Amino acid sequence: IREWAKPNCVPLGLGYVASVLRTAGHSLDVLDINAYRYPKERVRSILEKKTPPDFILTGGIITTYTYLKWLTTQLRDIFDGTPIMIGGSVSTSIPEIALSTLNVDIACIGEGEITAVEVADHIEQNKDLASIKGIAYRKNGKIFKNELRAPIKDLDRIPLPAYDLFPMEIYVDNP
Repeated sequence: IREWAKPNCVPLGLGYVASVLRTAGHSLDVLDINAYRYPKERVRSILEKKTPPDFILTGGIITTYTYLKWLTTQLRDIFDGTPIMIGGSVSTSIPEIALSTLNVDIACIGEGEITAVEVADHIEQNKDLASIKGIAYRKNGKIFKNELRAPIKDLDRIPLPAYDLFPMEIYVDNP
């Protein structure tokens, strides 16, 4: 969240990840805090009313680190035991720090479209994360960093972002 600016940039990374997760058969819900600019108390209240998910994805750019520290603490408090993965540049640029200081279990490094689907599938099947490229993760108090994932070469393989999950009217009204 860039609190000093109106919400004018659709979170395309999350939109693409949401789209590929749905294409892979996963259901999901998005809470676009950036668009709605909810105060922290409202964010917590909304989260407390949600059905506990199987897996949580969040993230942002590096300048959102302080907010993400607050948010991941709330997520861990409300959904204790649910795996949390962080993505975006905050995760890619400082995966070990993110895993050490934020209340997350997995850090996506690089593009998240294929990685998020593999992580969701592994969690659903209760499989070890060691074979997933492009992540760092915590296990038994230790941090592991897997092999990096190559960039996606054929971008036409990725479906368009899941725009329907975002309040597009807010982004359109703030050019």
